[in-house]
Amino acid sequence: MAPTTYQADDVQQILQLALARQDDDGEFTREQLLEIAEELNISPDCLAAAETAWLTQKQQQTQQTEFDLYRRDRFRHRAVRTTILIGLLSGLDIMAGGGLGWSRYTLLMGGTVILWRAWQTFQPKGAAYFQELERWEQRRQLKSTVRNLWQSFKKQLQA
Repeated sequence: MAPTTYQADDVQQILQLALARQDDDGEFTREQLLEIAEELNISPDCLAAAETAWLTQKQQQTQQTEFDLYRRDRFRHRAVRTTILIGLLSGLDIMAGGGLGWSRYTLLMGGTVILWRAWQTFQPKGAAYFQELERWEQRRQLKSTVRNLWQSFKKQLQA
């Protein structure tokens, strides 16, 4: 038997399940969103504030996804570069005769560097992660600004 009252979280979960089970393509128009909000006695101001918060959250998630991809690519690049360097040094040591002598230490240090960078790249999101994310976004915005200034400067020269 269904309860007579529901908590706000319960209502949200039930509605999410119902929307997921619908046969349509899962997309709603702005008018449909407004109608649903009106039926649920949600004021237009409250809906607009929620929509703004949702857009901000979605932009942050997109930004973090791009940043995570950047970090993984940077890790791969560094790991390959370090592995190549270790391989070259080990090859030189082997060609010099006597097998792995001094290059054991480069293997150990290089492996440690790769493991450290892997931990930094794939660690849970902590304070250092968000600081690096902020610096990355600032650099990205600076590059975009410089690129836009350069484009406008080139247009000025062509005119």
